[in-house]
Order: sequence, then C-alpha cells, then structure tokens
Amino acid sequence: MSGAEVSAALAADRSQTWWLLSRTLLERPGPELLQELSASLAVVPEDSPLSGDRGELSGLLSEKAHEALSEDLGPEYTRLLRGIREGVSPPPPYESLYRGGALMNDFGQAAVASYVSAGFGDIAPEAGPQDHLGVELRFMSLLCYREMEAWQEGDAVEAGAVRSRQEAFLQDHLLAWLPGFSERIAQHAKMGFYPALMRIVEAFCRQEMTALVMPDEAMEVA
Repeated sequence: MSGAEVSAALAADRSQTWWLLSRTLLERPGPELLQELSASLAVVPEDSPLSGDRGELSGLLSEKAHEALSEDLGPEYTRLLRGIREGVSPPPPYESLYRGGALMNDFGQAAVASYVSAGFGDIAPEAGPQDHLGVELRFMSLLCYREMEAWQEGDAVEAGAVRSRQEAFLQDHLLAWLPGFSERIAQHAKMGFYPALMRIVEAFCRQEMTALVMPDEAMEVA
C-alpha cells in the first residue's frame, strides 16, 4: 500500500472510533451499542495509550450479559448525561456549561462556528444545543471521514487542511473542557462504567492530538 492508502485506512478507522464514542454519549446504552463497544475495545493494541484504560471498561462489559447491563446502565445514563437536577447529577455535557456556566455562550457558539466553517450544519439535532460532547465527538468523526476521502483522491493538501481542523478543535474545545466533565462524572457516578468510559474518551483525544501534531508519512512523500 502507498503512504496515502495507509493514511486513508487510518483515517477511516479513526472516524469509526470517534463515531462509536459519540454514540455512547448520545444514545442510551442498549445491548447492541455495548456489544460494539466491547468488540472495539478487544482490538485495541497492547502498546496503545488506550490499553491501560481499556482493561477496566472491558472487564465491566464482560461481568454481565449486555442485556442485563443495559438495564442497569439506563438510569445511570439519564442521571449522569441528561442533567436531572443540581446535587443529583452533574450539568449535562454541553461545553458552554463547563466553560462559563451558560448554554450557548461564546464557547458554544465557537464550537458551532467550527462546524459551519467545515461545511456542516447541525450535526445531531436530537442532542439539543450543538456543543454537546457527543456532537463534538461526531464532528471529529466527520472530519476524519473527510480526511480519508482526501487521501483516497490523492489530495495531500486537503488532507493536511482537514487534519489542521481536527488539531484545532481538539485544542480549542474538547481538551479544554473534557477533563473537567470527566471529573464531575467520577464524582456523581454510582457505577464504574461511565467514569471508565470517560477515561477512554479523554485518552483517545490525547492520543489523537499527539498523532496530529506529528508529520503524516503520506504528507512527507507527497
């Protein structure tokens, strides 16, 4: 395979991972979603930065049948990710609430402006305000898919531009508020699933940031 073909395949894999992670924040954890998550964790390489956090979440996913675990996690999903009320649950996962405390403040509007600048509108309307964590993860998935298409078309310049968008969004948005949200999840969780999941999400964001700031092999030979 050429360097561009390898980069296209990697971008496709990254897009799928971002999409799956976005689903875990946007959807109630049904058995099918839990099975997909379990299968994805099973193929994480041992030398990956995700391998340490992978073990805990994989263990939780294997303790019960996914149907039974789904029933247990349903109320936890609602309590942790839907923002029931202060003292019972953390604020729901909107960037603007964790960076200023008001829905769709300047930070939330900047996130949406990033989508628009990349050619997207509302990415997941069912999430409400589009600075929801699941929406931001899905935006990263869409960018990776666009990067894959650029590599397939042999357009290294466009691929590089899309990678720059990914790097900027990670730095300016996801990594700026995700650690604080993860801490709140850990404080309020009654089960280990969502704290372990958030550690995976955060580790993947950091892994991606590290990879994006390094020159891509296909770009070096383009």
